[in-house]
Amino acid sequence: MCGSRTSTTTATSPGAVLLPVGSIDEDTAAEVIPEKDSTVLVYCRSGNRSKTASSALAELGYTNIYEFGGINTWPYATEPYGKEICK
Repeated sequence: MCGSRTSTTTATSPGAVLLPVGSIDEDTAAEVIPEKDSTVLVYCRSGNRSKTASSALAELGYTNIYEFGGINTWPYATEPYGKEICK
């Protein structure tokens, strides 16, 4: 799962990795998603950045992208942002 967050994000999905929408390029995407046929679930707080991030990943050749929109309307468990979740 790929969160397209910024520094203002307040929650995240358990197990997500950070890929800020403004930094998506061939190198940054390959660091967190090495295989272009991997399943990539993209979300952000409200849904706007996830659309942009999904398009950017598709332009880079990623083929299995699912854009989930905004986390602020999810009925699922989230974690407070600020924990070290990105490796």
